[in-house]
Amino acid sequence: MIGTMINNLPTFEFHFTSPVQRFPQVVCLCGSSKFKEEFEHAAQVFTYHGWIVLSMCFFSHHEKAKDNPNVDRFDRIKPALDELHKRKIDLADLVLFMDVGGYMGDSTKIELLYTQQHGKPYAFWRTSEINFNKLVLR
Repeated sequence: MIGTMINNLPTFEFHFTSPVQRFPQVVCLCGSSKFKEEFEHAAQVFTYHGWIVLSMCFFSHHEKAKDNPNVDRFDRIKPALDELHKRKIDLADLVLFMDVGGYMGDSTKIELLYTQQHGKPYAFWRTSEINFNKLVLR
């Protein structure tokens, strides 16, 4: 179970990039809104390790699968939410892409391209490697 893995993590440490840095690093989570549980787990792991986590709040694909009648209102503001997520990428020290079975939707592909074009460090969180120390860095 994904949620139980957090108990096996090593002790939290801050890793500052410079002696003057006094704030935790910021990670932005990206990926399909189908994978709400994986986003929640990654947010828990990074928070446990002392990172500030930026993520999405509306998991419209996840809600569509549950036949949530409110999904249409999320779809109407999706372009604005996509732009807002790019601003979160701008703020991040690391952009983390959720890799669940190799699936990457169109919005996530755009976010990856944006991340690369802006020279942001990024990594892939593979659900088969639920281990903070085994991120695939790019």
